[in-house]
Amino acid sequence: MHPHRGEAESALDRARDQINHPLFFHLSCDQQHVDALRKMGVLTTDQVRAQVTWMSPNYRYEAAAASAPDHDVIFTGNLFKPAQPGAPDRALSTLSQFRNSVLGELERDVTASYWDAVERALGAIDPTDARAAGLDYDQSFFWSFLTSDVMARAITHGRLAALRAARHPVDFYGLLHDPELASLLHGSNATYRGMADFDTELPTLFARSKVTLDVVTAYYPTAVTTKIVNCFAAGGLCLFNAKSAFAEGFGNEREQVMYRTFDEMNAKLDHLLTHDRERAEIAAHIRRQIEQRYSWVETIARMVAWVRQTHSV
Repeated sequence: MHPHRGEAESALDRARDQINHPLFFHLSCDQQHVDALRKMGVLTTDQVRAQVTWMSPNYRYEAAAASAPDHDVIFTGNLFKPAQPGAPDRALSTLSQFRNSVLGELERDVTASYWDAVERALGAIDPTDARAAGLDYDQSFFWSFLTSDVMARAITHGRLAALRAARHPVDFYGLLHDPELASLLHGSNATYRGMADFDTELPTLFARSKVTLDVVTAYYPTAVTTKIVNCFAAGGLCLFNAKSAFAEGFGNEREQVMYRTFDEMNAKLDHLLTHDRERAEIAAHIRRQIEQRYSWVETIARMVAWVRQTHSV
């Protein structure tokens, strides 16, 4: 209970009580997550850092695998079925307006930040209607609806749009949660090839493919997922929708592996698939940067040094 509220803790109260514990040190993969939580008053601790994710321990480069590709283009990952939390009928229209606004912005711009889209969508709804529908940061329903409904749709829509736009055949590996969603690939240039184990199969799959096509999980507004870093670390090359944090963290080669429209995606696919030496040089350059700055061991070492320094003051 918070004395000033005189009622049970809200969603933000509960998050604030946990995230700011003095023994917690946070390493975020996306700076906008940190900025948004501070803006909401949830994140108040200074024990927070952000970096462009890090590579997983098993994704080590093997030259033999990288020199003999089995695939031209692959896609690895999941599609999701939305699951809307229970809501009163009177709120359905407002929820639909919010959902359509967020999805519409992400569909118009494959580089858009989902959180910017969320804030604009909320700003366009009458505050009274938003509260009645549970679209309030302080209500747990908002976060459930955003993650299980809106983001599930955003991820699935974005990935299917890219696969349907791709001019080259794509071998699709994944669907860990819902293999039956392979039926959604109908009408695209993608063929479902089954699952690939994250630790034992994906590293080699990345290395033995010329290009891994990706649409970054929508939960990352400005950065990239571990999957993309792992792909380069294993010796592969990933082509993905442009993210500002990745653009700031790497050299000129970054522009060769990011797209802002599906037309640009196809043009870069065409180029990368027909210029083997250039593709290998780009992949090697980014891989070396990842190994030097974002390896698992390096990341853990920096975290340990940070905690020790903080507690020695």
